[in-house]
Amino acid sequence: MITDSRPKERRHRPYEPRTRAHTDKAKSIAEQAFQDQFNHRSDRSDSPIRKAKNESLTVEALICDVIAHYITDYPERDLTIRLSNKSLNGGASTPTLNRGIPQRLDDLDATNWLKVARGNNHGAGQLTTLRPGPRLLEGIHSLGVSIEDVTRERIAGDYIEMRGPKSNDNSGDADTREIVRLEATCETRSLRDQVRVLNQCFIEADIEWQCSEIRPLDISRRQVQRYFLDGRLDHGGRLKGPAFWLDAEKHRRRSGLRLQGSPVAELDLKSAMPSIAYAKRGLELPHDPYVPPDLHALPRDILKIAFSTFLWKPYKPTGRFTQEVYDGILAAGVKTNYTKVWESLRAHNGPISEDIGAADPVGPKYMRHESNVIISATLACYDAGIHVLPLHDALLLPHTMLSKVTEIFSDAFQRELGVPPVIVQEWPEVTHE
Repeated sequence: MITDSRPKERRHRPYEPRTRAHTDKAKSIAEQAFQDQFNHRSDRSDSPIRKAKNESLTVEALICDVIAHYITDYPERDLTIRLSNKSLNGGASTPTLNRGIPQRLDDLDATNWLKVARGNNHGAGQLTTLRPGPRLLEGIHSLGVSIEDVTRERIAGDYIEMRGPKSNDNSGDADTREIVRLEATCETRSLRDQVRVLNQCFIEADIEWQCSEIRPLDISRRQVQRYFLDGRLDHGGRLKGPAFWLDAEKHRRRSGLRLQGSPVAELDLKSAMPSIAYAKRGLELPHDPYVPPDLHALPRDILKIAFSTFLWKPYKPTGRFTQEVYDGILAAGVKTNYTKVWESLRAHNGPISEDIGAADPVGPKYMRHESNVIISATLACYDAGIHVLPLHDALLLPHTMLSKVTEIFSDAFQRELGVPPVIVQEWPEVTHE
């Protein structure tokens, strides 16, 4: 399905036309939109029967995706799609299943069902923005369409995805890299089975939305994939996909989400990547790795981004931080630079200094350990009858199950890396030492 729009640093997923009308309300809107756009052009080469078969489900998916976004997400946030052949066809350069989508969008725009703005730049690559047009808005409001009127089907593609290495013509964002074909092996079969089990757990999980003050989350979106990086199964491995909790704003999931009838709590692996780096050497996290004493005046969030930069890119004297880091340094009034920050972080984290700015970056390798821990803890929770939702280095859980999930989370880390972690409660907020 189309991705929900997100800030520039968030990722975009290829289009998968899997959203469908669930009730007659949404079906009637989708059918009228299809008929209008179908009749809009007169220079069609295929027979009407074949055209109707090829177009109707795609139009229904486009219309229902926009409806779901409008109802459950902030309308001012754009819903975006890449129209390049590679994005529409899972990395292939030649259009196949989704070849007609640009034409469908043109027709829906011309008939006032959608507002389509081509080529807006949202970071890596040109994205097309979709909004409801006047006719779609009229149908939504006149029929009283709700999120229950559309449904999200299960992921159509593979449960696991392999992305190739960074290339010179992209930003390194995982979703702009080429998709690599995975061979059928015992390992890939095991990984697919694992994600299949996860998705079944999420489908059956007791999840509710109980807040009338802000727009609801679309809690029917519960499917995930696991993606790997650099053409290697020991790199990456995080969960991604249309699952609602992966890209929901914190205040929304914390305000109205209920798991097994309980308000949610959030447990995080403290300083996840540095914790893993220390654990790989048989060490527990000794202190806050992000804040060297000589840089204490810099915001921790800025130093955290800088630390991450050095885990994912080799240090070079000519290297640069993102503009966000430089803006944070300037705002704090601290006189420092790229090399001085690198030197301070290495000195502050002596046992793992060789990982910081390493010629062969350790970030992708340590992400695999992080994802193993989160997935293992998630499955162990469901085995214990506790319904949780995994984030990258955290778990959302019923507040009533804090103690038990903390124990499960800690055990998963220790099984993976051999030393106990520091698990912190991020929500409801507590004071950490």
